[in-house]
Amino acid sequence: MIDFFSTWLTNTFQIIQESSLFLLAGFLFAGLAHAFIPFSWIRNQLGKPGLSSILKSSILGLPLPLCSCSVIPVAASLRKAGASRGSTASFLVSTPEIGIDSFALSTALLGLPFTIFRTVTAFITAMVAGLFVEKSTKEETYEAKESSCCGRQDEQQKGLAEALSFAFIELPADLSKLLLLGFFAAGLAKCLIPDDLLFFSELGSLTSMLVMLVASIPVYVCATAMTPLAAVLVSKGLGAGAALVFLMAGPATNIATILAAKKLLGRKGMVAYLTSIAGTSILAGLTLESLPTGLMSLNLDSNTHSHQGASVLAIILIALLGLPLAKSIYRKKPKSDCATGC
Repeated sequence: MIDFFSTWLTNTFQIIQESSLFLLAGFLFAGLAHAFIPFSWIRNQLGKPGLSSILKSSILGLPLPLCSCSVIPVAASLRKAGASRGSTASFLVSTPEIGIDSFALSTALLGLPFTIFRTVTAFITAMVAGLFVEKSTKEETYEAKESSCCGRQDEQQKGLAEALSFAFIELPADLSKLLLLGFFAAGLAKCLIPDDLLFFSELGSLTSMLVMLVASIPVYVCATAMTPLAAVLVSKGLGAGAALVFLMAGPATNIATILAAKKLLGRKGMVAYLTSIAGTSILAGLTLESLPTGLMSLNLDSNTHSHQGASVLAIILIALLGLPLAKSIYRKKPKSDCATGC
């Protein structure tokens, strides 16, 4: 039992270590956006329910090098600023599923045709999720959101101090318990899920996709880190369609993101979010399986990517992440808590 808990804590620490830099970057990005991007512009671009804001949000998220952990505070910032539930859902999908870094690594390991198909799938999934969430939920008005959210004036110029305060005090105060729950749940899942997945090669295409869909839900790994794993699984017999499902569903449906989706989108919105990701990923996987088998060109020798930095840097990053999270847990809750604008 002691060994199990030790392994659990070690796994959790490793996940926090791998996520810390991306999460801190996400907090900072959210703080800068909060301070320097006019909220009226965000509402005009992403706030109006409909296809236009969902399309813009889906495109906006594709190139951003934000992983499944760092996208949470950025999406929370957009939601707080007035983004609709549909556009928020699209951003939560398109951003972690592919980025500049994961696109480059995917091209190196799995080939450009597969990577292009992966990117197109991420965009379509984001669009479907946004439209489905918007159809399934009732959006509150801007006036109601503004009047209940900290009395903030949209056009007031803010500075760096406001950005840092929002990034490392307000957002961690609202998201800390959710993030820590996600970290520890992911560490536990890493203990319980077996490493030997070779039996996937004996399953049919659709069954493999369904298994990979279920297996990807508790995995708290960004798209870049999942790419080498997917390449290895493909080299051992996993079908291209199942690998695509794993790469699509994993970054967008880990435990922390599911909890964040419930908080940002509501219960019905969360269900619509998960259903659209699952359904679109499976359909994309089946489509990929019907294409020529030479679509991928594996190059596992190029697998030198790692989220592990120097040990001293990792400790510094974990400390920087841990301080605001720990402080926020014991910080007195303000009378008006609107860090996510839900």
